[in-house]
Amino acid sequence: MKKTPHPAKYSDSLLPALAKYCYGDVLDIMGGTGKAGLLKKYNQNIKTVTINELEREWSEQAYENNVDVVITGDARELSIRIVTGK
Repeated sequence: MKKTPHPAKYSDSLLPALAKYCYGDVLDIMGGTGKAGLLKKYNQNIKTVTINELEREWSEQAYENNVDVVITGDARELSIRIVTGK
């Protein structure tokens, strides 16, 4: 697969600051190339990272960034069911 840079600018230096506020299962609905997966490097309380990206060109690169689940499609059509236990 030809790897091309994503047009949206995102600074890796934000990852440690963002990771402080994440735990459990993380969902990034505009996931791009999946840099949200790199949050796990800074916070061991993150179990899984799922991204949704509209364009396959970008979503296929997400596994390289330690993303657990990649959904390629329109985020407006996501169906999410939250299950909590006691």
